Amino acid sequence: MTQLQTRLRDVCRQLGIRIIVPFKLELIGGHTILAQALLPQLGSAQGMIIVTSISDLSGKENELVEMGFGYSVLDEPSSDIDYRVDGCIRMFSDWGWASDEAKPDWLLDQEE
Repeated sequence: MTQLQTRLRDVCRQLGIRIIVPFKLELIGGHTILAQALLPQLGSAQGMIIVTSISDLSGKENELVEMGFGYSVLDEPSSDIDYRVDGCIRMFSDWGWASDEAKPDWLLDQEE
């Protein structure tokens, strides 16, 4: 597991949201997206795909959006930098809650 996957998994556990690590998506036409993670409750109807490079999406960004996914490119953190929960809360809040489940109390309003 990568540093990014580990840190995202830990933050998601702390916040009580789901994460799929790693995430593999088969697209129409046989193309496969290998992503660091999927956060199914955030971003878009099918969730937010996390990659470390836009090239990981192989030019299929429009197809992902049409399928109901959002995507974000996050850097692989260095081993000496702590992934702060409050920073992730701001990022997750910016992406938005996309689940039919009750919105968590920690999620910030867009105006905050």
